[in-house]
Amino acid sequence: MASEYYIPNPKMRRSVIVLIILLVCASRIYASHIFGGELLYTHDSLNSYKITLTLYGDCKGASFPNLPGSVPRILIQNGNVFVDSVLLNIETANSNIEVSPVCPSQLDSTTCHGGKLPGVKKFVYSNHFILPFASSNWQFIFDGNMEAGGFAGRSSAITNIYNPSGTSIMYLVATLNNISAPNNSPYYTTIPTPFYCVNITQQYNQGCNDIDGDSLSYSLTSALDGSGKVSYTFPYSDSTPMSADTFSFNYLNGQLIFKANAAQDALIVTRVSEYRHGVLVGTSMREMTFVILSNCNTTPPLANIYSITGGNNKGNTITVCQGISDLDFKISAYDSSIDTIIATPVSVPGSATLNIANNNTTNPQLDFSWHTAAIPTGVYNFFVTYKNNHCPLSSTQTIAYTIIIVPPYTASATVLAPTQCLHQAYVQLNIAGGVLPRTVILKEGALTVKTYIDSVGIIRDSLAAGAYTAIINNDNGTCPVYYSFVIPDSGLLPQPYTHPLVYCRYNTSSPIQLNIIDSSTVQWYDANKTPIMHAPTPSTINPGIFIWYVSEHYKTCSIFFDTVAVMVHDLPAITILNKEATACYGDKIYLDATGGIKYKWETTSNKIVTEKDGRLFSLLIDTVTYTVVATDENNCVDSASSSYSDIQKCCLFSYPNAFTPNGDGRNDRFRVITYGNMENYELSIYDRWGQRVFTTTDPYTGWDGNYHGQPCEIGTYFYLLRATCLTGHYEEQKGDITLIR
Repeated sequence: MASEYYIPNPKMRRSVIVLIILLVCASRIYASHIFGGELLYTHDSLNSYKITLTLYGDCKGASFPNLPGSVPRILIQNGNVFVDSVLLNIETANSNIEVSPVCPSQLDSTTCHGGKLPGVKKFVYSNHFILPFASSNWQFIFDGNMEAGGFAGRSSAITNIYNPSGTSIMYLVATLNNISAPNNSPYYTTIPTPFYCVNITQQYNQGCNDIDGDSLSYSLTSALDGSGKVSYTFPYSDSTPMSADTFSFNYLNGQLIFKANAAQDALIVTRVSEYRHGVLVGTSMREMTFVILSNCNTTPPLANIYSITGGNNKGNTITVCQGISDLDFKISAYDSSIDTIIATPVSVPGSATLNIANNNTTNPQLDFSWHTAAIPTGVYNFFVTYKNNHCPLSSTQTIAYTIIIVPPYTASATVLAPTQCLHQAYVQLNIAGGVLPRTVILKEGALTVKTYIDSVGIIRDSLAAGAYTAIINNDNGTCPVYYSFVIPDSGLLPQPYTHPLVYCRYNTSSPIQLNIIDSSTVQWYDANKTPIMHAPTPSTINPGIFIWYVSEHYKTCSIFFDTVAVMVHDLPAITILNKEATACYGDKIYLDATGGIKYKWETTSNKIVTEKDGRLFSLLIDTVTYTVVATDENNCVDSASSSYSDIQKCCLFSYPNAFTPNGDGRNDRFRVITYGNMENYELSIYDRWGQRVFTTTDPYTGWDGNYHGQPCEIGTYFYLLRATCLTGHYEEQKGDITLIR
């Protein structure tokens, strides 16, 4: 099929240039009026197809009034080769219909009627076209050209793409492969502009139904314009298009589950691919705008599956083993706001029944029943829309129920390589059927040996001789099978010695021990391959790598000159970063070292304290020795020590008599110069009237000549200092200073 970018062929270059110019110009004029849409086709007869474009207009958009008179243009291409174009006509009976998801009493409050609630109207355009020949690569392209209505500019309310109302023109592509047979696009049963509330978990599904019975696959894809993919605003993308605490998408049924965490209008684009007998026969795109409101709190209706027989479920996905006669389950719908709920099913399999009791009450009950004995394997989806009557915003959840009918598991085992003295055989398990991914639990008696997750049908592994049972299942517990097989023992090879022994320097060593097989014979050799009598005892005096060799013989199997390596690591080179020197009583000594990755500090007398940033320190109050024990990356350990014996009292004070707070960076503050460590400190400054203009308890904080942020006058001021050194000396001093500017 065609690539994800759809650019016309060179024959159209001139018309494309004109089109681009028109797009740029028109986007400035006709913009901010499209919330979403989809381009679909249905088969008429022979090679004739009806092409249908559905657009959802933003009632407050600048060019919204042009939609009834628009004539959308569709380009027809075979691959990237332009073939023709067709203009679509509005279907009057199906257009200009308001589909705003609000309760009926609030329709007059939407922007379609001059109100404030977001308003949406649906417009449908269609025409017929005869394809000139069959091709596997037909493309129907809506390039945004609305002819009389200008261009289909996206709504300016969209928040996750750049400049939605400026240069962003809607671009939709549908593809068709009609080589073998005609095809019809699936049709959508839910509108693409749902309204939701912030911080409430929601579900949405497009409710696709395909009249051809094709297998449908769903994916999130990028919105397009005439130049390719649109630009999403950071951090959004086609796969993460919404600001949400949770966001998930199911490719089997198109189910979206999310919890939006901010008000937004999120553009979300999906592609639905149709497969028939494994061949891709068509695709279609749908643009949607999810309107997330912050001024609402309605909770959506919820629905739970219960009383299931004939299958197993994981959430809303039910797996059934082929040949099971009947599948039955019930669904209970409820609403935490105790609103009335209407449940509307869509695309229920033709031979199944879905009965609804208590519909249009606060607790509808759905009863699904399907005689599945003769149903082919495959994926079957049906949808139920649950809508409450909450006002002003009626909350809707469309939930997909996926039934997967799977063939029973089959399994076989093949020994690709027997044990042949290799300890373990090389075995291949062949698995088919069931649901992917498969879980394979391998047991030997009651012991679980290994567990595998398989998605390809082939598991290869090495297994010891013995009797095994493979239990094959999936996370839904559907169609489990038990398969038993035996791996014969054809002899054992002595285990090769592959991992080196590791010591640290000066460690105590012992003779090398091997994990040898009973009744085998062993011969040791030195580094020159000269036989030695006994297993060697490594020396750890010097660091390095030391080599010996060993041969082992068991039955008919032998291994010769297997290398035995012993690695002796040197001890870490530990360096204490703080240097021994004369210090003051009460100095803070930070304990830092290098050479290791883990350190343990010890002290002979002083307590070690941990600061908030994790650094260690100790206050000098006595002669002390600090010892660090360091461990390096090889788990080798060594230590180093540092001592402080010359500890001075260091309790001195110096009193300047003038300072110049003029901002020149010199002598701008007045403080008492201290030498030593303080236990208590208080400095106060007074003016000549005795008013205190400054005080501090920090010896390193000085007065800047200001009082309450205003410069003080030039003149004489008086200070009073009271301080106690850690040595116990008490200092009380009064004096005067001169403030000079």
